[in-house]
Amino acid sequence: AFARSFYDGAKSPEYAQYYDRPWTAEEEAQAEQNREMAARLFWKPYMRSHTLAGLLGGIATPTLVVWGREDAIIPLEVCDRYVRAIPGATATVLDRCGHMPEMERPEAFVRAVLDFLAPRG
Repeated sequence: AFARSFYDGAKSPEYAQYYDRPWTAEEEAQAEQNREMAARLFWKPYMRSHTLAGLLGGIATPTLVVWGREDAIIPLEVCDRYVRAIPGATATVLDRCGHMPEMERPEAFVRAVLDFLAPRG
């Protein structure tokens, strides 16, 4: 299931490094801890709230939303909703990228963040 979150996992060095090989016992233990943490977090109603967009309007910090155009888990329309809901937010949508822009397109992700953080004048 996790592999489907990538646009093209085979081309992501991080995917190959961590997921396209047998895991060590330590990595298996860490993965189990991560699954448990995710289960504890995602049961909370706010994670499924359809009113989240309304809460986003209270964000007063400059915000960059980075999204993968081919995200198979959360559709691109959600990115658009977030950007509309957060005052002054901007978005960078990365092509050939799924749910994990920071892993699938790390250079493009970092460039987007650095451009966003660069002083404007």
